[in-house]
Amino acid sequence: MAATFSMHAVAQLMLTIVVPVLLVQGAPVALALNALQAVDPNGVPGPREWLVSALNSSLVRFIAHPWTALALLVVGVYGLCLEAVFDAAVSEHGSHMLMIGYFLVSGSLFFAAVSGVEPVPRLMPKRGRIAILLFGLSQFVIAGLVVMNMREVLGDVFYRSLKLSWHADLLGDQRLGGQMIAAGGLLAVGVALAVLILQRRGSTAIEQRTNGA
Repeated sequence: MAATFSMHAVAQLMLTIVVPVLLVQGAPVALALNALQAVDPNGVPGPREWLVSALNSSLVRFIAHPWTALALLVVGVYGLCLEAVFDAAVSEHGSHMLMIGYFLVSGSLFFAAVSGVEPVPRLMPKRGRIAILLFGLSQFVIAGLVVMNMREVLGDVFYRSLKLSWHADLLGDQRLGGQMIAAGGLLAVGVALAVLILQRRGSTAIEQRTNGA
């Protein structure tokens, strides 16, 4: 666990946005489906068949649905704004590992659902995916503002137990962490909009060249 809330905020942004985006853009599931060979219909099911079966299972279809993925992301973003939840997450090593796993899985499911790179069970129209993407990323901004205006210290007992002489202003550091979360959300929204604009311009240029030909 990070020794300061501000560093926790950085880790949360990395685990929920940066790492999942890079993982999803690598398209590991699509790569596995292309790399693994299908067995003979009368043969024993192999890794590819197991993967296809898992993708078609009710559980995966549910958690990979865009609205479910969005809900899981939002729960993670706002859940740690609750003092009791945050205290439980930082008090024990096991609960901290669960928190890290939740951030990574929820972020990966969210970006897989909105990117269209991976073979998700239900792919929404592009406009719907864009709306969900921007809404999901904007929640980081709101959560950051909430943390910035909190008067109670999240994880107060844990941070004081570290007895760091250079880390006395816990509330000030928490507000800094809130600023980082809000800034990270704004940056993510800006990057997403820039990518969408570039994609739009690229599609328009291709259409113009096609029509001109």
